Amino acid sequence: PYLHTSAIGNTLVGAGLRDGYAIRPVSPRDGTIYAPYQGWRSGRFGSNVTMDMVVTRDDNWGSNNFAALTDPSDSKAGRIVATGVVINDGGFLGGERLNNDFNIAVDPSDSSDIYIGWCDYAGPNYTLRVRRSLDRGVNWSGDLITVDNATLASLAINSQGTVGLIYEQLVSGKWETHFRSSNDGTTWDDTLLARTATAGFIGDWTRMIAVGPHFYGV
Repeated sequence: PYLHTSAIGNTLVGAGLRDGYAIRPVSPRDGTIYAPYQGWRSGRFGSNVTMDMVVTRDDNWGSNNFAALTDPSDSKAGRIVATGVVINDGGFLGGERLNNDFNIAVDPSDSSDIYIGWCDYAGPNYTLRVRRSLDRGVNWSGDLITVDNATLASLAINSQGTVGLIYEQLVSGKWETHFRSSNDGTTWDDTLLARTATAGFIGDWTRMIAVGPHFYGV
């Protein structure tokens, strides 16, 4: 059976089973805290790892053991957003190491509205996926957006409820930096911010935050 724990960290839970290192706690300042993580079910670093994308929630500043969300498959803490997700953890896209894309964003004025993103090998290419919940993580949409050969994704939601997404995409041997935004999760614009001359190593993460109506990123 799946083991969902409310501990936030890299917890070894058996042979080949652990919680991954990507932990993304976020709070919209109303006492709600979401703490999504990757539950590694098989495989090891440096090879294909099969994972579950899990979101936990606490409704009182972390004091209730992150048990507000449970999964109907086993009634344990943590809602499984996607199961059987395969990622080559330790692989490369261009010169960039993979599995540095797991991200979450919460509407600062409505903690029911959350987006989650990651990249995986569900198809032939390393693909960015974004999904949404409108009921505090209980139910989740399918893929709202997919981008092939993309990595280093970061999500944020501004004070107007607009979600922003930034990522790097490998196109014809060059890195393209894209910023995309949406007011409804369905229609997304696309602004090309930069195109580098080579597809070498950039760094393990990008970071974007929203301050009021504005987005800032590095």
